[in-house]
Amino acid sequence: MVLNPVDLAPDLGALDANDTILVDLDENTDLVGIGDVYGYGAQVVATDYDGTVGTSTSSCTGWTDASCVTVEGGQVTISFNGPSTKDIATNGKDIQVFRFAMTSEIDVEVRKLTLTLAATTSDSTSDPGDLINATSTANFTDIKISDEDSGAIVGSPQDISIAGSDLTQSFNYTDIFYVDAGETRNFEVTLDVANNSSLNSEEIKVTLNAISTTEGIRDVATSEFVTDIVPTSAVAGNPMTVETPSLSIALASPTSDDTVVKGSSDVKAGYFAFTAGDSSDLKVTQVVVSGYLDDAADGSFTLGTDNSINIKDVVTTVTLKDEDGVELGNSQTFSSGLATFSNLDWWVDAGQTERLIVEVDVDRSATPHNSTNDNFGVDRADVSAHVVAEDEDGNTVTSGSSDNPNGGTTPTRVISVKEAGLVTVAASDNPVRDDKAIAGNDSTTNPLLVGRFKVSSQDEAFKVTKMVFRNDSTNTMVDNSAVKQVMLKYPTSLSAPDTLDGSSTVTLVSGDATFTGLTIMVPESDTDENSVDVEVYVVTNSFTDGTTTGDSIELDFEESTGFEAVGQGSGTTVTHGSASTLFGTTADVDANSIALYKSLPNFDKDTASTAPCPTSTIVPSASSEVYCFKVTASSTGDIGLRKITLDATPNLLNTGSSAGQLAEAAGWKIKEYQASGTKIEETLATGTWASNLVALTFTAEEVVSKGTTSYYLVEAPIAFTTSDDSSSLSVRLAAETSSITAHSASVAAASVTGANVWSDRSATTHSLTSTDWTNSYKLETLPAAYAQLSES
Repeated sequence: MVLNPVDLAPDLGALDANDTILVDLDENTDLVGIGDVYGYGAQVVATDYDGTVGTSTSSCTGWTDASCVTVEGGQVTISFNGPSTKDIATNGKDIQVFRFAMTSEIDVEVRKLTLTLAATTSDSTSDPGDLINATSTANFTDIKISDEDSGAIVGSPQDISIAGSDLTQSFNYTDIFYVDAGETRNFEVTLDVANNSSLNSEEIKVTLNAISTTEGIRDVATSEFVTDIVPTSAVAGNPMTVETPSLSIALASPTSDDTVVKGSSDVKAGYFAFTAGDSSDLKVTQVVVSGYLDDAADGSFTLGTDNSINIKDVVTTVTLKDEDGVELGNSQTFSSGLATFSNLDWWVDAGQTERLIVEVDVDRSATPHNSTNDNFGVDRADVSAHVVAEDEDGNTVTSGSSDNPNGGTTPTRVISVKEAGLVTVAASDNPVRDDKAIAGNDSTTNPLLVGRFKVSSQDEAFKVTKMVFRNDSTNTMVDNSAVKQVMLKYPTSLSAPDTLDGSSTVTLVSGDATFTGLTIMVPESDTDENSVDVEVYVVTNSFTDGTTTGDSIELDFEESTGFEAVGQGSGTTVTHGSASTLFGTTADVDANSIALYKSLPNFDKDTASTAPCPTSTIVPSASSEVYCFKVTASSTGDIGLRKITLDATPNLLNTGSSAGQLAEAAGWKIKEYQASGTKIEETLATGTWASNLVALTFTAEEVVSKGTTSYYLVEAPIAFTTSDDSSSLSVRLAAETSSITAHSASVAAASVTGANVWSDRSATTHSLTSTDWTNSYKLETLPAAYAQLSES
């Protein structure tokens, strides 16, 4: 059985203190329970809380076995509302030190309240601290009670009596005010604190004494004094610590040096932390910024002028901003090394730190003034005089922080002004790889991508206006016969650096593609993470218009002959002849090579169900079928095949060279089969297995007609070395080895170095000795998957 408690929460009407609320179950029928399974009423058996004598669980006077609730509370209730412990300011006015609420059930007239103010960190009755300043002056005055909601004073102001105790004094307030029945009024106690720094760290506390039941609060209806007041004891406030309002100023993060270019705007030259003490909010009304200049970049900074160069000739405008970028006051200029901001209204909350940012605009016309960078720093040369603040009561607060938090003549944060930013051209992180392409198979609307480069800039954004690319391939096209046009695509917006919406088209002249009048926009970045890509495309000529098989396109960026970019802040034009601090590319940037052919083969493993090769089982035989592949010639021309190489890795196969063994001389054969799977028995190529490779040379050139697919079967001599069903063979078309690192020059078939030898048959008189044969370097269609065959 599960026992579930039942809570009753009634709304209560008007009750008197000490009234008792009794609850019991009068009759069993007063409680209805429905069975959860069958939905019928359950029998109720009450043994507790039933008002009967017996197993009593609770008893009230005059009642048996019931739940009893006694009402606590008075006709008038006092509630403490704060404030929490905090610091309060010397020379502060109307400082809130105690809050309370008064709630009445009847109409009452409040006739007398008593407050006690105590110094809880007492030391000597004759010192300047505590309640009395050296027995002659009150440290706390204007102690009054006000209605928080209306502001009306209900307890007239009183002062500490210099004839009274230095530790504790009480004040009787006999101003009459009223609280209506059912009303709650909120009150506060405020006071003024003397302008006495000796009060620092003194702790005070206000207490509302127990309200008299004979002269404190009178019932308006009966004219009798209320005796039912809760609580009956005093209500103590929280301790308050007196502190003189303070302002500290320090260098704020970031403190590291920075480099900008001439003409830069909104340069964040310095960050300063303004911290208000806990006792008062502060309003900063004036800030003077000091400017230190090192024109010779020799590490010697001077306020205002260095080597006859005035800082105002380097920094044209000074602006103050808060943490949120809100401008404080109006922009100023340096005069004698100082920029003064007056009539400010910038607040720093008590106990909080706000960051003040000094932003500047840098001159564009003459800076830097010497051969080196102009260096400067901003600071506060005289903190106590150059920062003016006041507390919430308008009292002046002077910062006691040290002068020059940024180091003054040896600045921590230095801003260096250089002639221009740094622009660099480099290889793209996503380059165009070496590849083969069909000449003339592109167009102006679908050009061939041959190169990708990245351009990055530091310290300012740049607009690149000129770039030169040179064809630097092995077969340099001085006559430019293979390339009809060169196109450059690039971004034109700093806000959209990934959008290549700009383009320019030129023709090759002596192997050079020279682009001028460009609008390549490169955003500023500390490193190259915001670099932009530019892409180089070509439109190629067909073989009838000048291309020769194997012609290569490698359009490298030419570092030494043609580059121009304009700094968007400095206005400086950076060229290929500029210093390395301005143009960061010191050598040509290589592209990869694209080799052109009349036609290209497509190799693939044949996995069709009609293929005569087994899908997984190897069979011992002198001519076991082990691999099927197909070759498709592109529609632009026939393909000639001379040699095919296979990767062939055996396991527990006889690798001897005798007949029927894996290394039998010319034991591996290539035969053709139809798409339907019908095998043609003629042997087209033979080869011998050695070191897991088989090079099969065709007896005569095998031709795949343009736009068609030919199917080939590989047979191998297979013999098992064990009878435990664990023999296997892995076979695939072999890719070129890592020793082949560039496109092969088109030569006679016998002179080609490589695993697979093929031709685009582009020579006017084509044969095995014509120079239109090559290897399979970067022929991306070679299948990587093995045929995995094992003994059944």
